[in-house]
Amino acid sequence: MKQHSLWLGRFQPPTIAHLATVKTILNEWKRLTIGIVHASSRPGGIDPKWEPFLRRTSEVSFSAGKNPFTPDEVSRMWTACLVEQRLKSRVAVIPLPQVAYQPDFNRKFPPSKFDFVEVRLVGSDTEFDRDRQVAFSHLVGRPVSYISPPFKLHNAEIRKLVRDERREWREFIPQGAYEIFVEIDGPRRIAGE
Repeated sequence: MKQHSLWLGRFQPPTIAHLATVKTILNEWKRLTIGIVHASSRPGGIDPKWEPFLRRTSEVSFSAGKNPFTPDEVSRMWTACLVEQRLKSRVAVIPLPQVAYQPDFNRKFPPSKFDFVEVRLVGSDTEFDRDRQVAFSHLVGRPVSYISPPFKLHNAEIRKLVRDERREWREFIPQGAYEIFVEIDGPRRIAGE
């Protein structure tokens, strides 16, 4: 079994698909660090190679209303879910600014100690998902390990199911995370996007 993996995402909020991905990763690695990527103030001195990626990401992933939960709230949801699933001893959750904003990213998470994990693309992924994965793995400049969880369900799809088909959030957010989601008024905050 491999030692330590690193998986990044916004997780707005963590869902059953995200949990399925965590379990898939833990089938191959002893430990996982989940990096909750969040919008943060742009520092000076960003490597120009990141500019096209940052422009596209700000339009799609970090546009107004796209991320109703703070990194601390997402951390709380993940932690409660991992405790409920008895996975907390194998998974760390940490908020991280965008990788482009961290010139020391590969020093913080050296490739010799952390395998960088991405979810293998499938037909339901958007053009942006495809562009992001190709650009990001190239820009980070390190090998990527691809995994295939048993299913993939994008948060945008879940929001549409809840809104248009009157499905319940409880169906899509794992126990532990769901209770925090309700406590922080998640349904109303997402509807306000």
